[in-house]
Amino acid sequence: MLKRICEQRGMSPRTVAIRAGISTSTMSYIVKGKTNPQVYTVLQLCNALGVQIGDLFERGDGVSEAVEYVTSEEKELVDCYRCLSDRKKELLRIYVDMLRQYDEKLPANK
Repeated sequence: MLKRICEQRGMSPRTVAIRAGISTSTMSYIVKGKTNPQVYTVLQLCNALGVQIGDLFERGDGVSEAVEYVTSEEKELVDCYRCLSDRKKELLRIYVDMLRQYDEKLPANK
């Protein structure tokens, strides 16, 4: 679905990756279905493509629908993220990256 949206927008996956601030290799893995992106990455892709999160997912009949993995809390975060200025989005990205780094340093038995 992601590849089709890129094509509809006249953008290559590489261009979308650059606009979304993710690596082209990560984008390649996502497009090929070799990895499931984190919600934060999905948000970045949605913003780069100008689509809603549910647009990235479809049922077998081609009809878009929100993924069952997205909780109402995550949906609320998506909505809040979309209302932020570009500067605040960048600050949020930095904060999320710091949280990830902190989480990786914690012992396995959190």
